Parts: sequence; structure tokens; C-alpha cells
Amino acid sequence: MKKECFFLFLLLFLTMQAAFAQAYLGYTSERIISEHPDISFAERETQAKQKYLVASMDYGTFAYYFGSDGMCNYCVQLAYSDDDANTQAGIYDHNYTRTTENTWEADMETGKMYIKRIYLADQSQYQFTYSFNPN
Repeated sequence: MKKECFFLFLLLFLTMQAAFAQAYLGYTSERIISEHPDISFAERETQAKQKYLVASMDYGTFAYYFGSDGMCNYCVQLAYSDDDANTQAGIYDHNYTRTTENTWEADMETGKMYIKRIYLADQSQYQFTYSFNPN
């Protein structure tokens, strides 16, 4: 029983770390890419000339948006499935402060992360947005 509890805790911890890290708020594009040498990132630009990266990760497709300082200040994730979205919500419930039914806050070393879950009815898919307010 102790082993089962330990492995469950370890799995939850690793999953929580992966979910938090995947937002990469406050990271440069180079650092994000270096964190995942096995993943292909596409570099793109919005009509307003804002740089962003797109990549498929564990729980969905992520787009990382960068400010004029070169740091990721916003992230959007399209979850692959309802199960993935619900797993993340459970992790966030356990590790962060839930502020409403579909929003969370997390204190980071360099500021505060805000997470919002939105159901996109026209795509039958959940989207998470991650924003950052530096200290």
C-alpha cells in the first residue's frame, strides 16, 4: 500500500510539474525550444507582427506569445480531449488557487500566472489561456 501511495504521489507531482512548465511564461523562445529538443516548434508571427511559437505537447497544442522584451507573456493551449482538460483542471485545483469555476492563479518566483479554461462550443474543445503578471 505504501508503494502504491508513493507512485500515485510521484505521478501527480510529475504531472503537475509538466502542466505548470508547459506554459513557459517568462521564458525566451530559445529557452522554450531548448527544453524540448525532441519537439518540433513552428515560429510564426501575428498580423500585428507579434512573434509566437506553436508546438504539440503532452496535453494539447500550445502557442507561446512573446512581448517586445522577448519573453513569453501569454500562452494558449488547445486540449486534445475532454479527459486532458479535466486532468489539468484537477491538477490546478490541487496545486493552485481556484478563483472561479474555470480560473486559477499561481504564484511564481517572478510573478503571478493566471489560468483560464474556456469551452469552445464551435470546436467541441477546451482551451486554456495562461497569462503572466511579473513582479
